[in-house]
Formats: sequence, C-alpha cells, structure tokens
Amino acid sequence: EAVVPLLTHSRLCVELVSTKHLEEKRMLNRIIFIIIVTALALIPTWFFLLLRSIANPTGFWQNIVTFGVGIWLLGGLQLIFLVVGVFVLFAGLSKN
Repeated sequence: EAVVPLLTHSRLCVELVSTKHLEEKRMLNRIIFIIIVTALALIPTWFFLLLRSIANPTGFWQNIVTFGVGIWLLGGLQLIFLVVGVFVLFAGLSKN
C-alpha cells in the first residue's frame, strides 16, 4: 500500500515537470515566431535604411527629399506588410 502512493506521486511530478517544460518550449517558440514575423513585416523599413545609408544625404533638403521619396515608394508597401504581419501574428498566436 505504501508503494502505490509513491508511484502515483512520482508519476505526477514527472507529468508536472514535462508540462512545465512544454509550456516553456511553447513560449520560446512564440517569442521566436513574433521576432521572425516582425522582422519580415519591417522589410521595407530595413530596405529604406539600407538605401539611406548608401546614399548618405547631407543637409536639410537632401534629407527631406530622401525621406519623402522613401515614404512615397515604400510607405504603402510598409503599411500592407504591417497589416499582414499583425494578421499573421494574431492567427499564429491564437491557435494553441
């Protein structure tokens, strides 16, 4: 009679530890998923920053023109990527 509660208790401890391990792994996978989706959704911003650093505008007017052209060319695309990224995040994180 004394052995059965010990086995049940140890089995319960193993299940609790494995459940906690799975929850930690699931949380880590969610964090990695969030980072990847965010990085992909910000591709137009990374592209703009790369082109701006290559162009290296100096002075007020060159900075204004570079910023305006960047918004004109990449602003709509960035907005679409952000909306799709938010949708993917909600869809990916809502299913367990």
